[in-house]
Amino acid sequence: MPNDWTIAGVGAPAGPPVSEPSQAKSGATVEPAGTGSALPNPTLRLDPSLGIVVIEFLNNAGQVANSIPTQQQLAAYRVRGDASSKKPQAGEAAATPPAKPDSPPAKTKAPIVA
Repeated sequence: MPNDWTIAGVGAPAGPPVSEPSQAKSGATVEPAGTGSALPNPTLRLDPSLGIVVIEFLNNAGQVANSIPTQQQLAAYRVRGDASSKKPQAGEAAATPPAKPDSPPAKTKAPIVA
């Protein structure tokens, strides 16, 4: 299938080339590669006690500045998880539903064969 599109060439950039970072007009310094933090931002962490992934956003010092879920939400998950996984101690009544009385099995009819 033919295509009528054409791509025009791009000329050289306007202005003189900058050979040294010190000659740049903005005065901003360029940090050499490899000198920054080796940690990606944000980081993903698995919380093994909860079984969920936590997304952590780091500040310039590499400390956790924010997370999803928040620290308060993680604490609430832990409290809820601890309350639901507690096992009754000796002498404590187990929180199980009362047993149903035994009933005779339901009578089934034989299939009708024609």
